[in-house]
Amino acid sequence: DSLQINADVVVGGNVRMIDHSGTSQLGINTATVGGDVFVWTDNGADVVSLSEATISGDVTFWAEKGDNLLSVSESTISGDLNLLSTRGHDDIVLDLSTVNGNVIFNTGDWMDSFALTNSTIGGNLWVFAGRHNDTVLINGLTVTGMTHLYMLQGQDNIRVQGTNSFGQFFFAGGILGKPDALELGGTNTFGGGQWTPSFESSTVSDALITSQITDGAVARADAARMDLGETTPLTLTVDTSSNNFIQAGNQDTTNLSTIAVTGTSTAGATIEVDLGGGTFTTATTTVGTDGTYTVDVPIAAGDNTVTIRATDGDDQLTQEFDIYRAVGTISRFVSNVGTFDVEFFDDDTPNHVANFLNYQTRFTNSIVHRVGTTANSGVDVIQGGGAVLNGTNLTGITTDAEVANEASSAHPNARGTIAAARTSDPDSATSQWYINTLDNFTLDSTANPFTVFGQVLGNGMDVVDTIYDTAISNISQFFTVSGVGLGTVPLLNSNTVPVQLTGTLTVDSTNLTTVTGTGTLFTTELTVGDSITIGDFTTTVIDIGSDTELILGTVATTAFVDATATTNNGPPAADAYIVFTSISTLLPKAT
Repeated sequence: DSLQINADVVVGGNVRMIDHSGTSQLGINTATVGGDVFVWTDNGADVVSLSEATISGDVTFWAEKGDNLLSVSESTISGDLNLLSTRGHDDIVLDLSTVNGNVIFNTGDWMDSFALTNSTIGGNLWVFAGRHNDTVLINGLTVTGMTHLYMLQGQDNIRVQGTNSFGQFFFAGGILGKPDALELGGTNTFGGGQWTPSFESSTVSDALITSQITDGAVARADAARMDLGETTPLTLTVDTSSNNFIQAGNQDTTNLSTIAVTGTSTAGATIEVDLGGGTFTTATTTVGTDGTYTVDVPIAAGDNTVTIRATDGDDQLTQEFDIYRAVGTISRFVSNVGTFDVEFFDDDTPNHVANFLNYQTRFTNSIVHRVGTTANSGVDVIQGGGAVLNGTNLTGITTDAEVANEASSAHPNARGTIAAARTSDPDSATSQWYINTLDNFTLDSTANPFTVFGQVLGNGMDVVDTIYDTAISNISQFFTVSGVGLGTVPLLNSNTVPVQLTGTLTVDSTNLTTVTGTGTLFTTELTVGDSITIGDFTTTVIDIGSDTELILGTVATTAFVDATATTNNGPPAADAYIVFTSISTLLPKAT
């Protein structure tokens, strides 16, 4: 016969099981008993298995003949734990448990095995092993009271390993039987002294521990827990894939106000959702009989940390994920130094957002044409939207009608925001924009503040800061782009476009450092220190005598007659600019 008390059942009083015929089994798993547990059996391989149980009184297993098993795992017993058997191969396992009272194991004839591990005994420990070969393993045991291990007739073995504490007198005796072994290993504390007479050996073989304890008593206890209804461990999975989140600013992002969370857990478990307050009242559902659940989770605008909690009795598991809810349109800026994403303030600055979105296709191959610093302009920004790179030439972006100012104190010029560049006229914004790399609140303090219409998301400012930290150059001598200043252009390298010099050059073989020009404009097109390339020979100019005569820094490798030449003092090469290959909508405004 079998009696199982499982799944968080609470018994207010005592549990008594009396069975004098056949094999008897009692399993108490994740349950609570308010009184005593008493089991009285006769012949048979009888089993008492406690797993994650709480017993307020005593536990007594009075077994007669048979190969009996007492297993106590991850349990708490407020009173005493007792086993009395008369004959049989008995297995006793006490693991990861607390017994506040005394523990008394009195086994009769035949070979018995005791595994007392990782547990605490608040009272005394008494082991009376009867005739035949008995084995005791103690590992990680704390006994507050006395410890008495009486090993009677037979070849008995005790191994003490790990860290153990014996609060009062410790006695272990190999009585009558020979040869007996006591192996005191590990780290042990004996609070009241010790006496260990009548042992002929100080070593217990590993093979014996494996056969009698690991593969014997412990394996049998594990099997009993499964057979007698050990509860399935609580599980929890979380799946948000149905929401089709995107990555913006290196974070999961959506424009949904409510997201669907699905997953699996233990059937009947309660699923609760929390958004950071620790109350788990945002949403709730119950796991179905098929072990699946779906819960709709309302999320706030901006950053959200969503925690999903599964509860099954006393067991709980949680998982969390972060999700950013965008209210406005998100655009992606893809450049040759990295990508960043911007969310716009569609509701607060609708005209500026619509204006920017209308320019997006025209921003293809546009450059960052300005880095403003406190030193050079009083503000710290990067600026774009004014010029497009066509080959090696810069041209202006065709602009639409100007946009009226929409600035507000709700959106100051703080680090990470994007704003509209304009003239002193507050209603003159067109295609140009800037991103604040520091707090530039002076731009808010004027009578007509600059309109902030979006913010960089997530880790996007890492890319913006890289652009800001790039060395700047004045290239205004090469290009004139209406309304676009080119005095502080960030350039990735010093590569330039070779410029062909006017006229032809001759270098006589009798003087390979002097160049004579025909139709040349040396004083206009060159300065001392510029490079000059004639054929496949390159050197520098160290002196310019006139429009038709200059001196080379090194001797020419050969003579030249009416040759053409180039210099490196042209505009930047195409790979020197920071270029946006695309600026496009990644996620539309939520509807």
